[in-house]
Amino acid sequence: MVRYPVLVVLAALVTGCSSTGGGADAPAPNASNSGIVPPSLTASAAAQGQGQGQKLSFGQSAEVSFRPNAKRATTLRLAVTVARTGRVSDLAAYALDDQAKASTPYYVRVDVANDGSGDVGGSPVPLWATTTAGAVVGASSFAQPFAKCRSTPLPQPFARGASLHTCLLFLVPQGATLVALTNRTAAGDVAVTWTGQVEPPRPQKK
Repeated sequence: MVRYPVLVVLAALVTGCSSTGGGADAPAPNASNSGIVPPSLTASAAAQGQGQGQKLSFGQSAEVSFRPNAKRATTLRLAVTVARTGRVSDLAAYALDDQAKASTPYYVRVDVANDGSGDVGGSPVPLWATTTAGAVVGASSFAQPFAKCRSTPLPQPFARGASLHTCLLFLVPQGATLVALTNRTAAGDVAVTWTGQVEPPRPQKK
């Protein structure tokens, strides 16, 4: 089941800085969701995708075809290295609606390299979280880097030979937990699934 209302737009969940925020180090007041699916993958295709694809463990890499739109395409090498549970209090500087306050953030570390010939800079990293409820959740991206997890689209340019180690933020709805990260093909099938030990939240500083 693909649950689109979960994270349609992060701005609808994170609407701005709270009155307690402010200053140069305050999180950015504007945020947007990178999307449940990339532009070339329609909602209906995602819902119909039944392929099992390749199953990997955290730390293993795979080459995947990536076509963010009809004019750009390349081959990316992806590896999910770490998944860690966060706390919704990490977003305390933002005004959250009730749905967001009840969610659980997950910070997912990812290695991305462009092994193909196309430049896909500015596109979201093509990964989605799957949950114990069977939902597919898209990564959230911020207008400015979030201190705990940048969760931004690929830098521009991101051409052949470019690589980076980045972090993606997934807000999983109340009552569910993250169980895997998946990449999907343009046809909607699951191309690669990564699973592994999801680490607990870091100890809070006193």
